[in-house]
Amino acid sequence: MLVCSQISQTIENTWNEYVHHTITQAQKQCKKWPWPLSWLCKIVTTIIEWVETIVHVVIQVVVTTVCHFYQALAAIVEALIRLVFELWLRFIGLIDFVAALALILPLKNLRLHVVILRLSDGSLTASEDDVNLAIKRTVEIYRDRARIKVVPTVHVMHDSSPAYALQVKSGVGFFLDQASDAGAYFRQVMYTELTGLLPAFWYRIGTPIVAFVTQGVGDDTAVGCSSGPLGDYICVEGTSMTYDATTLAHEMGHACGLLHDEIWRDRTNLMYSDEPRGTNLSSLQRAIVRGSTHVTYF
Repeated sequence: MLVCSQISQTIENTWNEYVHHTITQAQKQCKKWPWPLSWLCKIVTTIIEWVETIVHVVIQVVVTTVCHFYQALAAIVEALIRLVFELWLRFIGLIDFVAALALILPLKNLRLHVVILRLSDGSLTASEDDVNLAIKRTVEIYRDRARIKVVPTVHVMHDSSPAYALQVKSGVGFFLDQASDAGAYFRQVMYTELTGLLPAFWYRIGTPIVAFVTQGVGDDTAVGCSSGPLGDYICVEGTSMTYDATTLAHEMGHACGLLHDEIWRDRTNLMYSDEPRGTNLSSLQRAIVRGSTHVTYF
């Protein structure tokens, strides 16, 4: 599945190669003809070149517009499907929700796939050692605070990722990114590069969380972003893996339905919006996380 920028570039390269070759051959042929035929031939090829440029621009605009519209529509439909399943499964899981509030916490599972992106120079957005340390901390947090066993898998991209995927937006911009080339690229990796996971994204039961380790997230203050239940992937800035091991766990909390702890402003809480933060979860937060579509008994 190609994103719109790749499709546009493919058309550009194919078109230019074909048209340039055709016009070049025509101009060579014109030179072989006697005057005034050579002169008339040159005028005709020039006019054709002008027309080709106009047609090329029109085709590029139409294809790009249609592609972006389809891309955005697909992202919106997928987000709505996720929301419907999230609400339905939380409704039928009310008993488990109440049990969690009552501290009845049988062990549940959450599958996490961490994807380390690669920069244009071939280097990684974070070292595998730093990522594994952050994962280890995340496993401890969810086991101790919510009785959830996080089952992690680390993937390292072999090819360089495009610039729009290496530097993502935060906040509202992250929602817009999901309907752009960045979102299409992440879904492409999830559906095609992470072998065997596609069915899980459509069953909506036990859906894994995919964490992309990017070069940057939002402005200077942001180090991670998530669209909550509306998306199956989160983004974490690579540098945060070295100085804040709670970022990954924090963004996973958003993916499981948690909001920032803006009421109590408890710095010991995992969902406190700024760093440094603690790892605590309230009884309500724990019940919400355990009721997520990402968390199951199998």
